[in-house]
Amino acid sequence: MHGEELNAKLCRIPGVLGANVVFDERGDLDEVHIMADCSRPAKEIMLDAKSVLFVCLKMPIDFRKISVARIDTTAEPAGEAPQPPERTSGEAPRVMLTAAYVKRLSSERYQVVVELKLGEELISGSSDGASGREPIQRVAASATIGALSTLLPKAHITTQIELLGSYCIADLVVTDEQSPYGHNLIGAVKSTGDIPWDVSRAILKALNRRLGPAILEHLSATASD
Repeated sequence: MHGEELNAKLCRIPGVLGANVVFDERGDLDEVHIMADCSRPAKEIMLDAKSVLFVCLKMPIDFRKISVARIDTTAEPAGEAPQPPERTSGEAPRVMLTAAYVKRLSSERYQVVVELKLGEELISGSSDGASGREPIQRVAASATIGALSTLLPKAHITTQIELLGSYCIADLVVTDEQSPYGHNLIGAVKSTGDIPWDVSRAILKALNRRLGPAILEHLSATASD
């Protein structure tokens, strides 16, 4: 059975929003990534997925090959930029995504530019890619992390972007003084079809809690300059 057929069957499990089955070079099942809403426990979804795969592939499935990411499906509607909430005195302002777009550099090269706004301060990042060889989501992630390096200069961030169904998922590993062995963060947003924009939003959502203290530290440093 082909991967697309398995993905479709997994998506029929209650609560599952998207699925991606990965096979190795020998054709054996290697990884199963499932995105689900919060209506059911992850363990129940994993058990159902294992049963579906066993029936379809007619072989036992190792639980360790199945990962379930549950997301809040009440995220902001597609196409709408997130609006900053009213904040009280002393609370860190939010980083707002103002633009994420592709610039054509040549017939073989392109660039993704990401622009953020923190209060009145503009922050931007960019990353180049080779047309047809480097996925735009990877280049967009690099541009977003480049922009955020202004606020998280001591953090090393690796990203994996997945486009599953109608969602864009950013799977991040952040290594810094707080997490010397790395801390996994996941952000998911409903896709608008604009990949650079969706990737940037998903990364910002994943880093939401990390950015609060970093913003206050950044504002304190710039105020003292």
